[in-house]
Amino acid sequence: MKECIPYFIKSKRKIIIYLHGGPFFEIKTPLEDPFATFFSKKENLILLNYPIKTGEGGKKDFDWLYSTFKKLKSYFPNYKFYLIGESYGAYLCSLFSQFSIFEKIICISGFSSIQYQQLFSSEKSWLISYLSPNAIDLLYLVQHNMIKTKIYLINGDQDITTPFQQITTLNCLNTSSNLITYILKGFNHRERGAKLEKVIKLINGILYSTTE
Repeated sequence: MKECIPYFIKSKRKIIIYLHGGPFFEIKTPLEDPFATFFSKKENLILLNYPIKTGEGGKKDFDWLYSTFKKLKSYFPNYKFYLIGESYGAYLCSLFSQFSIFEKIICISGFSSIQYQQLFSSEKSWLISYLSPNAIDLLYLVQHNMIKTKIYLINGDQDITTPFQQITTLNCLNTSSNLITYILKGFNHRERGAKLEKVIKLINGILYSTTE
């Protein structure tokens, strides 16, 4: 498995790191993912295939990503870094809001509460055995006032994979201006066509906003 796949536009000064969903597969080119395809046409893009290990999810992959992010930041000290993930990749992205590594973090259809997922997600059967007992989640970070980076959560209200109710719970507990949520009415976990275009348009607005 190729762990790090870069697509660079030399004139650009931003680097987007993208974490795919899954987690049980790897991504080889941006063409395999609609969000990666979009990002690769606009900015420098790095696709990361994080390690997959049952019973160690949220720990082994997190540790590997943290080490990799530090290396990439040292390789490109004059670039601004943005972290974006989808589904399980979005969950991993959310964990890095406790650090000051990225300019912004965008989570697409990610889960924020492990406990809620294990009770109500349509994917709970594999998640229970996949995650490490030491894995934490965004809910934990919010409860302990640990959010340091601006993080955006985009979820659909028809998503049964990562039910949006766990996101509304975050809103009730959150006291930080760094956490911004979007619940999209009528949207599922993954969309196509016009709905996908709306999600991409929203992400584009977040990436290039100068007012936040």
